[in-house]
Amino acid sequence: APLAPAGLGSMGEEIPVWRVVADEPVNVRAEMSITSALLARKMPGMHLRGHQVSDWIQLVDEPGFVVIVGAATGNLLLERVDRATPSATSAALAAARDAAEKLEGAIGLWRGISQKPV
Repeated sequence: APLAPAGLGSMGEEIPVWRVVADEPVNVRAEMSITSALLARKMPGMHLRGHQVSDWIQLVDEPGFVVIVGAATGNLLLERVDRATPSATSAALAAARDAAEKLEGAIGLWRGISQKPV
């Protein structure tokens, strides 16, 4: 099945977005238990989509659950972010515009070189 657009489920409902804020990779478990089978690991900084169920996030784009707070340390592992911050969006847009301008310049240079008689 194709993935729903970011932030929306197949029925159009909002799906929360979470970021791994732990310093170490976090475990994706088959069930809501730290002793449940390990399905995958998510690296620091990664974004996940899922619904909160008690102290866990049930992932929507793949099977599994990730605990929000580390059981052994009490440290926050996931933070709800939902949307990119305006400053991050602005910075990404500015970088994309800059890259597009450089590409246009390179294409113009290439056209100028390729059209010169030998």
